[in-house]
Amino acid sequence: KNLYLKNLGTVYARFIDSLELSDITIAIQYIKNHHNFDEYFIELPEGTSWKMSEIFYSATESAKSRIRIPLDLLREPEALICFEQRMGKLRQEQEQGDLA
Repeated sequence: KNLYLKNLGTVYARFIDSLELSDITIAIQYIKNHHNFDEYFIELPEGTSWKMSEIFYSATESAKSRIRIPLDLLREPEALICFEQRMGKLRQEQEQGDLA
């Protein structure tokens, strides 16, 4: 889990560039429709969680570094914290732009 979370802030920065995406449900839908989705994320079949998927437990460490972020991870509390941090950064950038 930490393997995915450590890169999530950087990945969010590539995908989330607007405060209009401040709701996680809207943001996830936007990410799913983004042209770079397959490069950074994977969506498992309905009813399958990344926690239960063998691929995430059986991979070697070097293979894990190439595995895309499971989409359902974005609803985990730690991922939501990363999302809120991204929103905070966007708000701060907007405020700085408004002051300029």
